[in-house]
Amino acid sequence: MPCHLCDGTCATAPLDGLVTADLAWLWAQLAEVADRRGDPTLADGATTVRAPADVAARAGAAGLLGRRHLAAGKGTRVDLADLAARIAPLAPGVVAAHATGRRLAVRAERRTARTANEAEFRDRLATLLPDAAREPAWAALRRAGWVTRILGADDRALVDKATTVIGLLPAPGDPSVDRRRLAHDATGDPHDLDRNRPVGGLALALLVATGRVATGTKPREAWESVGVAYDDITGGLTTLGIAPADWFVPSGNPVTVPPRVLSGCIWPAGDGQPVYVTENPSVLSAAVDIAEARVVCTSGTPSRNEVAAIARLEVAGWQLHVRADFDDAGINHMIAILAAAPSARPWRMTAGDYLYGLDIGESVAPLRVDRLSPTAWDSELKSTMEANGVAVYEEALPDLLLDDIRAEDAGMHHR
Repeated sequence: MPCHLCDGTCATAPLDGLVTADLAWLWAQLAEVADRRGDPTLADGATTVRAPADVAARAGAAGLLGRRHLAAGKGTRVDLADLAARIAPLAPGVVAAHATGRRLAVRAERRTARTANEAEFRDRLATLLPDAAREPAWAALRRAGWVTRILGADDRALVDKATTVIGLLPAPGDPSVDRRRLAHDATGDPHDLDRNRPVGGLALALLVATGRVATGTKPREAWESVGVAYDDITGGLTTLGIAPADWFVPSGNPVTVPPRVLSGCIWPAGDGQPVYVTENPSVLSAAVDIAEARVVCTSGTPSRNEVAAIARLEVAGWQLHVRADFDDAGINHMIAILAAAPSARPWRMTAGDYLYGLDIGESVAPLRVDRLSPTAWDSELKSTMEANGVAVYEEALPDLLLDDIRAEDAGMHHR
């Protein structure tokens, strides 16, 4: 059986006379040298050891080191090649490993392995890119944390799977491929490209790094931009009190309109009546018992398809009142909808609303102020959020939001 402490040379000679209590100090110091140098054998070169006060410990090491005596607390130069010759066929590092009970220079071995793995990863990336794009792509992957993640896990299969996925993407102009079918063909697992799966995450990171997908693109849209039909059945918008024109939904029943329907649905005429657009399902859930409430919930940041469907509500004559969380994603969410539906009104999305939520809420979630976009609808909102540095979520304002939804006058409580 291979030795777990050394390269196996311990099987060629006895260690009993070397691994003793009197010599423990010597081997402990040499073990530290081996770790520092990244040399698990220590068969050449020189180093200095410092002898202990114990007479027996110094006497036992003196002969081994070719000295008449060792002075307590003084440094003694050790010729490692000479020491190796004295204990041959063993090497000083081998004895030190057994004396300390651990394998030496492990960090160096890991660094060497990591360097080799990193070079292999870069070589694989090179097959996807022209020379000029390789360094920027590598830097982008490192910033996103993928280099550390992959090399730390030593997961070569992950890189292989992700690059295989990219290799099977349809050429421009070819029909789209189903996401689950692509995953099955590339990796054997139809769920490997699901949200939060590492294969899909790395594949998207590579597509961003190689310039095929724009930075910040949502997963659904990113896959669709490279010819992959992500999922047009699940997800979408959840609505209360309003549904596509040809649907019948009993009063007071929320319903989810899937992406396939949202992409071309026609909304009923609104005649200026209010529709409240919220990010969080808890707001819609609380509004279920409000008569005539009309609420649209995006369940997070909406996709382009969902933003377009919300904008068509405005075209159909509905007055949109839009809000989101007070964080960087929520601000971008607001910007996207207000750009698509210019007459939509921000709903409780001012600096004052943020401060009110901050006062009554208990959020301690740090705000990524470096990612905040300008808030054109309220010039003070961005600077107020930056000054406080804490996110405020819709759940902090439930009573105000429900009062607005109840109000007969759509503009009575809006800011």
